[in-house]
Parts: sequence; structure tokens; C-alpha cells
Amino acid sequence: MEEATAAVNTSLAAVAERYLAAWEARDPSAIAALHAHDTRFLAHVAGQEPAEGRAAGRVARKDTYVGTRA
Repeated sequence: MEEATAAVNTSLAAVAERYLAAWEARDPSAIAALHAHDTRFLAHVAGQEPAEGRAAGRVARKDTYVGTRA
């Protein structure tokens, strides 16, 4: 059981690292790829409705990043 738990923790950490890297790169396609096809993406941006589905989540991320590149 400990081996299975360690494997899950390692996998979860790898996904979290990929998500953080995608977020920091402002890469909406990479972020969307980490979501299920039927995801409900909540960006927590004032006035932005939840995005339903991976494709809509990618567009929502892209729209959020417009004008935010340093």
C-alpha cells in the first residue's frame, strides 16, 4: 500500500509541476491539456463565467492572458 501511495504522490507532484510551468509560461494549450475533456474550468476572474470543456477552458485562459505578458 505504501508503494501505491508513493506512486500516486509522485504522479500528482509531476502534474502539479507541469501545471505550474504551463501557468508561468502563460500557455493556455498546455493548461488545457492537463484538464479532462469535460472539465469545468473556473478562472476566478471578475466577470468571467466558468468555461465548460477543455477547448473552452483553453480559450478562457488565452483571453485572460491577453495583455498580461511582461
